[in-house]
Amino acid sequence: MDACQELKTFVAEKEAEGAINCNDIVREARQLQLQLNVTPEYKLYLCIAGIFGAHRNIVKHWDEFEKVFTTLVAQD
Repeated sequence: MDACQELKTFVAEKEAEGAINCNDIVREARQLQLQLNVTPEYKLYLCIAGIFGAHRNIVKHWDEFEKVFTTLVAQD
């Protein structure tokens, strides 16, 4: 399974549990970055592709996930 799909599945599972926590998503993205041995900036791509797409419109759901991106930018 590719990393974007893995993050998409992770977010969907958390959403189904009713417990979307931005810190959990950031932690999962960090774990994927370490597994792939890629630069920290890649976490932003993973999150954009894993959280948003045809399954979740970025315009309609940005407010719900904005903290993920502000946290990633603040960390790096």
